[in-house]
Amino acid sequence: MKKSLLTSVLFLSCGVLLGCGGMYLVHISTTGNSTTAGIEEGRENDTNRSTQERDSRLTGEWNERIFTNNDSVASIDDPNLHTDSFQRRLAIYSHVAGLTVQEMTTELEAISTGSQKYSYHVRDELQSALVTRLAIDKPETAVKFAVEQATAEPDRSPQGYSPQYPISEGEPLNMPGVQSVFSDWAVNDLSSAIRGANSLSTDAKSNALTGILNSQVGSSLETHRQIARELGDEQRGVDSYVQSFASRQVDDPRAAWNEVIAYLEPNDYRHSRALMNVASQWYEQDGFNVLDEINQSNLDSNFKSNFVRQLLWQAAETDPEQAFQFALKMPSEGRFPHTLNKVVNTWSESDPQAAFQAVNEVEQTSVRDQLQRNVVRNWSRNEPRYVLDHIDIFPAHLQVSVKRDAITSIARKSPKEAAELALQIEGMDGEIVGPQIMRWWVEQDAEAAIDWVYNGPVSNESQYNWVSALTRYLVASDPRRAFDLAMKQEIPEEVSLMGFRTYQPPGLEADVISRIASQDLDLAEELLPRVRDGITKNSAYSAVGDRYIDEGHSNKAVELGLKLSDEDQVTYFQDIAHTWARVDPVGLVESIKELPTEAVRSSVASVLSNRWYRDNFTEEQIDTLKQYLSDSDRQALEDQ
Repeated sequence: MKKSLLTSVLFLSCGVLLGCGGMYLVHISTTGNSTTAGIEEGRENDTNRSTQERDSRLTGEWNERIFTNNDSVASIDDPNLHTDSFQRRLAIYSHVAGLTVQEMTTELEAISTGSQKYSYHVRDELQSALVTRLAIDKPETAVKFAVEQATAEPDRSPQGYSPQYPISEGEPLNMPGVQSVFSDWAVNDLSSAIRGANSLSTDAKSNALTGILNSQVGSSLETHRQIARELGDEQRGVDSYVQSFASRQVDDPRAAWNEVIAYLEPNDYRHSRALMNVASQWYEQDGFNVLDEINQSNLDSNFKSNFVRQLLWQAAETDPEQAFQFALKMPSEGRFPHTLNKVVNTWSESDPQAAFQAVNEVEQTSVRDQLQRNVVRNWSRNEPRYVLDHIDIFPAHLQVSVKRDAITSIARKSPKEAAELALQIEGMDGEIVGPQIMRWWVEQDAEAAIDWVYNGPVSNESQYNWVSALTRYLVASDPRRAFDLAMKQEIPEEVSLMGFRTYQPPGLEADVISRIASQDLDLAEELLPRVRDGITKNSAYSAVGDRYIDEGHSNKAVELGLKLSDEDQVTYFQDIAHTWARVDPVGLVESIKELPTEAVRSSVASVLSNRWYRDNFTEEQIDTLKQYLSDSDRQALEDQ
């Protein structure tokens, strides 16, 4: 008999992992009652029952392991249960199934007082299993425990039945445990559960009603109403019945749709999820005619547009061309047709050529151009070599972006091929893809990436940009080497800024130092003395100083600045003042008197007193800052 019981329990533990509720498992193991299975499967779980939601379906191998090796079930004291979820659930439900009501009650009391020392995973799941079992064998005890737990740890989040109500002091306490117990109790004995709920205080009774109604998915409207009426809130029964359509499969979606909308009030969005589920099934049954019927209904316009939009997204998966034609005729959605865009995006994933041909016929130029870009972006990502081989099928103004997107896609698996393709794109367009290529290449084979940049086909003119891309991503894995490579790279006299203007950049080590500072400030400060003078040094020191400020070490930021020349100090303290004003404006005002020179103090005060930073300070603090202004800086500020 004992062996038979253990086998039964092990089988039921599998059910836990199959996603069934803990009550269902323990109920089967102790009573063999299968009459509630249909309700349990359809139940909409609107409460926080995360401990009863289980892993995916067991494989045959796991089943075989359970049934052929019962001795493998661990004790609930086993420390390995904390990390082994499979064995933990097996052990817990084996343990609980063999307890008497008195033993379960004693165990719950021990858990709640902390006298039983389990890991939090074991404790929480054991408590859930005990309450679930008691909800069948001794529901009054389970309710008492659940109410006491909820009262000890109040939860003011909204109950599942009333998302329309704001959270306020008058809102009933949310008691997921109470809801769970009554849901289980009602499945086993509805009349007793209702009597038990009527004996509770207001908050607990409200939660009990939620749990009982949750157990009635698939029941009639009159059943929902009658239950709620007996517990003093008939409207809750109507709401629960309507909400049950959010997860139900219905035989006649049109009839279900008409039934649900009959209960809608103006601007009442509580039941939109239920309506959407019904509308989705209706579309699957009757097709695009459903969208016309929804558009012609008396529903609020926002309701209608939302449902039609979501149905079109659904339709784009199976009939994208018709969904596209329908979306084209929809009323304006503002500056950009988001519904049409999403339909086209979905279509371009399955048949980019057909989608591209369709969007080419869109009359409005701005819309057509944006849709074309969306299609070619997806097409380039999914079929990069095809689009590169057939680049002439795309309009001239899209060809560069097609190449760029395709090369970036190729870089994920073939970075060297992508890099050599990028060299064929002239100017900034080719340089833009460099960082994306190096991101993947350095991750896969940093040595090969370095060798290609220095010994491959990269021209002298392009090397600065390629080394910049290389060092940017090498920092994470080898910061010292990234710094050394950056130091070796000559600083060009000028580079183009996105093709709009040229400027002289800092040495690449400034960017490397900035990135190192975000992961290892000590190393960044160690390397600082090696950076090249001029804007490179200013940029690197400011990056480290900013990081010190961000981490709350303003004193270290000041000490770092003191290592610079008087001229460089002015630039440095001006730069870090922006971050300092954001992170610790009070500390900055208090510390300005400690800055090294009058010129530094005045320049910082000038920067912070202008209109861009005034919101960071009180008027009194601004007056304090202005005390440090030189006459010339004060006059310049007044002239603004």
